[in-house]
Amino acid sequence: MKLELEARVPLRDKEDIAVKKSASTSNSCGNYFYTMAENIRLQLGDTKLVVHILVATFAIASWADMNGMWSELPQLTIHAPEQWTLPSYIIIISQIANVGPIIFVMVSYFLPRTRPQLEISTSFGIIIVSLVAAFLMGFFWSDTSYLAGQERSTAMLLLNFFLAVGDCTSSVCFYAYMSLLKPQYMASLLLGEGLSGFIPGMLALIQGAGDVVCVNGSYTANATFPNGTEYNVTKYSVYPMYEEPLFSVKVYFIIVSVIIAGSAIAFVILNKWSYCSSEFVGYKEYHCTVENAGERNRGRSPSYGSVDNEVVHVNGDKRPSLADQGNVTVAEECLADNNANSSREMLHPSKVSVEGDSKTRRQTFRARLNNLVHLENIGRPKFFFLLLLVIVINMTHTTFLPSIQIYTVLPYGLEFYHLTTSLIQMANPLACFFAVFVMAESAWIITLLTVVGEIMGAYLIYIAAKSPHPPMHDESGGGEISVCLWILATLLLIYAKVCIAGVLRKYGGRSALIWAGFVTQVGTTIGALVGFVLVNHYHTFKDAPFC
Repeated sequence: MKLELEARVPLRDKEDIAVKKSASTSNSCGNYFYTMAENIRLQLGDTKLVVHILVATFAIASWADMNGMWSELPQLTIHAPEQWTLPSYIIIISQIANVGPIIFVMVSYFLPRTRPQLEISTSFGIIIVSLVAAFLMGFFWSDTSYLAGQERSTAMLLLNFFLAVGDCTSSVCFYAYMSLLKPQYMASLLLGEGLSGFIPGMLALIQGAGDVVCVNGSYTANATFPNGTEYNVTKYSVYPMYEEPLFSVKVYFIIVSVIIAGSAIAFVILNKWSYCSSEFVGYKEYHCTVENAGERNRGRSPSYGSVDNEVVHVNGDKRPSLADQGNVTVAEECLADNNANSSREMLHPSKVSVEGDSKTRRQTFRARLNNLVHLENIGRPKFFFLLLLVIVINMTHTTFLPSIQIYTVLPYGLEFYHLTTSLIQMANPLACFFAVFVMAESAWIITLLTVVGEIMGAYLIYIAAKSPHPPMHDESGGGEISVCLWILATLLLIYAKVCIAGVLRKYGGRSALIWAGFVTQVGTTIGALVGFVLVNHYHTFKDAPFC
């Protein structure tokens, strides 16, 4: 009956019905995209989408080269003379490279008038050093020389030092640079840092691991009977042959250097394009400092200030910004401020001198020290407990476990090692991205996540200790379990670390974050030293031959 009724409907009516359905579907899709666009607009607020894209693009340079090197380790360890000990060398060199952020912090502290030009110049220098080092790595990674009677990958390790100096310094410098921009752009910086691990990891997955094939071989050797008669003996052996991946190590690092070049271009546009100038916090102060090179507010350190839509706070003075009102240009207001300051010093020199002396006396070492350890809205027991968790996470997951990572997965096969190095680089930004939407603030939840992640890490250490015959070595599932443990441990511990940083930022303020950064370096240094000594001095972990 239904078919008969449908058959009686005129053809024109059917077409009308189809058109209405199509229009309804089109309207629903249009409403969906309109709603999504509105949500994006609300999230952006008074910021600019183009600037968000530029910030995220330039932030990719923060760790793209070092993450790329870790993703490429399956190829590097096969050919490097250090072989399975290569990761421990990379870790210890990365710790030595922390001299970069130390120098930056000292210059910033003792020469405050160099800001914000210090952040701008250093950030651009970091990107250029990373670009050049990554490009050279593609050509010289296999060059070796003899040191202390042993063959070493001198070119690779030297370039690794420059990569690590730039990346370690970026962790401090890029964040200092972001204080020049509106706070809303901080999320874009974190997105870019996440992509600095995701993109190299994805690139390594596309490249593939290649393969190791065991080939039977034989050769003839001379032997001698006890009576002095010589004869020939045929000896048989099995040796590995390496099949190349989709593209070579050289091509991989050249692609990484091209990605970093894109970050350099984005950074230049961000600082030179007038369209972006309004997005800088206290951008009048920023331009005055850059253009006048210290002429403005002579004798006073530049202040980053804080800005809303109507009032600019500059060096403690709260007044409307003429440039914001559109009455004058930024350069004209800078010139006016310079003239006003000069006139003030000429009319009241003694007053200026007294005020300067009293301000200098107030900035004593004791006052700065008290400001450094000041906590805002967090109790000291909880604060120190969270710092302890930061030390444990960075000691194990950031340095020690990567030093012995190869012993936990390579005995199961080269493909499992390749999957591990690539996927954990992608899991890291995913954990950070999840924390943007769901931030755990309870100390109990953070502790639980840390404990579960450390239990997984402990089992990975047990697997490494059993190398070259780890659990389920000759059974299916052993390698898969090891890869899954690495991914889950990375997700849990990175998420816990981000949540700790969020809690300290929200309730502890600037001082708490400074201490978190300090104990982070303490934890990573301890883990790196322990891993290097166990791998290279005590030889606790054993290599597994491919054949």
